[in-house]
Parts: sequence; structure tokens; C-alpha cells
Amino acid sequence: TLPSPVLPPAVSFNGLSQCVTLRWTKYVSSIEKRRRSYRVYRRAEGSSESVLLAETERTSLRDCSVSAGGVYVYSVSLVIGDEEGERSPEMPGCRRERRGLVCGYYQ
Repeated sequence: TLPSPVLPPAVSFNGLSQCVTLRWTKYVSSIEKRRRSYRVYRRAEGSSESVLLAETERTSLRDCSVSAGGVYVYSVSLVIGDEEGERSPEMPGCRRERRGLVCGYYQ
């Protein structure tokens, strides 16, 4: 069984590009030598289904496909070879409110 990332991805928002940037901790193993990558999932608020946003070998990803006013949550899983580990806890992205931009956990 593969480990899941311990923490949800860190999320930030760039107002100029209107993109959400996600970063997570790299999986390090001195034993495991197979190719490793990460799958990034996004779920729109109110939906029960997460969609695969991307698979990458990097530990960051920019999501520029967010809709204005949309609220999304993100999770990441580790993939080694053909085996996918559990997804990280979901991390809310950013959204605009009257008081300004709100990122991370919010009510």
C-alpha cells in the first residue's frame, strides 16, 4: 500500500493570471526506485465527484481553468508505477468575497 501525502496541498491564488497554484511535499524513499508521479484532483463545491485535473512528476501545479466565482477543493495522490495511493485530505482553493480574496479553509 502506498502512503498518501500527509498534508493537503498548499493553495495560493494569483490575481493577475487568475490561476490557483498548488504545492505539496515530495515523496522521498531510498528503497523505492520506480517512476513516481502525483495525481491532482479537483472537486467543485456542491459536487460529490472529484475529477482528475492532471498527473505530474513535479510537486506543484497551476490550475488556470477555474471559473470566476467557482469554489473548488483539491487533493493529491502519490502514484508509483501503476499503483495509486490514497488521496490527501481535500484543501479548499480560493474564492472572491466582499472582504477580498479568501484562500484555504473558510466557512
